[in-house]
Amino acid sequence: MTLGSRRTGRRLLVPLVAAALSVPLAAGPAHAAPTVAFTARAGGLSQPTQVTSARDGRARMFVVEKTGLVRIFAGGKMLARPFLDLRSRVRTDGEGGLLSIAFHPQYRSHPVLWAAYTSTSGVLRVARFRARTATANRVPLSSYRRVLDVPHPAAFTNHWGGQLAFGPGGLLFLSTGDGGSGGDPPNNAQNKQSLEGKILRLKVLGAHRACGHAYCVPAGNPFRGATPGRGEIWALGLRNSWRFSVDQTTGDLWVGDVGQDRYEEIDRSRPGWPVRTSAGPAGRDRLSTTRPAAAQPRPTSSRSGPTVATTARPSPAASSTAAAGTPVSWPAPISVPTSVPAGSSSAVQAAWTPSATSMPSRASARTTATSCGPSPTTAASTS
Repeated sequence: MTLGSRRTGRRLLVPLVAAALSVPLAAGPAHAAPTVAFTARAGGLSQPTQVTSARDGRARMFVVEKTGLVRIFAGGKMLARPFLDLRSRVRTDGEGGLLSIAFHPQYRSHPVLWAAYTSTSGVLRVARFRARTATANRVPLSSYRRVLDVPHPAAFTNHWGGQLAFGPGGLLFLSTGDGGSGGDPPNNAQNKQSLEGKILRLKVLGAHRACGHAYCVPAGNPFRGATPGRGEIWALGLRNSWRFSVDQTTGDLWVGDVGQDRYEEIDRSRPGWPVRTSAGPAGRDRLSTTRPAAAQPRPTSSRSGPTVATTARPSPAASSTAAAGTPVSWPAPISVPTSVPAGSSSAVQAAWTPSATSMPSRASARTTATSCGPSPTTAASTS
């Protein structure tokens, strides 16, 4: 994420809190754009990164702060005592900090939550915590259990990702950044043996009974089993998708990914979509099975580079045709490297407009099979 995009994110955090606490929508025809009004409900927050709910019917909102606190908004005010205090365990320099939490989908009967944060050891960590009861307004640190660590280059303090969200079937999604700097120097996002620059899908509910670990690799993940690549990966080719949402009906992911120099993206990722390419100026970080739903241009830059798309969620029942007319059957992972300078192709540029309904043709792209070494020992991680 560039300095400009970090500033944009910070400006949006304060209204985000207000919007989550109260978002009145103007009445009107179904096709009319809603009018969103903001009402201040709370103040005195320190760099809030998320507002969420346990969805347990108890009218509590939970505000996550970058510094390591989770605070409760209830009864029209912020409670003085934090719900969870991770300040002694969280690294907060750069874009690091406590990034998000996710509550058990049945929190009322299972008062468990997961937190994603940058640890003092310099990794993106997912940890599990348990409240004594579902009504408790505080979670003891003694309930801590480590679930997963994602390495991060020590030289960089940006691009951690860090969104947690449960999807259909009670599976937990986690976004990870590409490791920082600009342009993804190590090519982490396209490396199937790296967990960086990805969206991961994990089975954490009932994992100890199912596989004996803090999480299991779910059936249906594209690199599970014999397919080369880390089994945890659900989507790859991302830059720093630090926020996304899951459609609980369709399973679609709506991904907010930061651009580099020119664009900020909102992408739609649907299981089984074929390879997609887009015309962003950042070289290697491109999510393949994602259709850009909207792109916000940033100030013009001279930076440009090749666009690379790689399969993220192949569908066994789907098939596609390569540029040369050779059938490509899923789930074989393929990649589509192409060099298209920004602004040179109206067909490609159209994919970046919010109103676009079609993606650029792959007729001019070269399709090749990719091969990575197997990773038989990384299907599950111990806690």
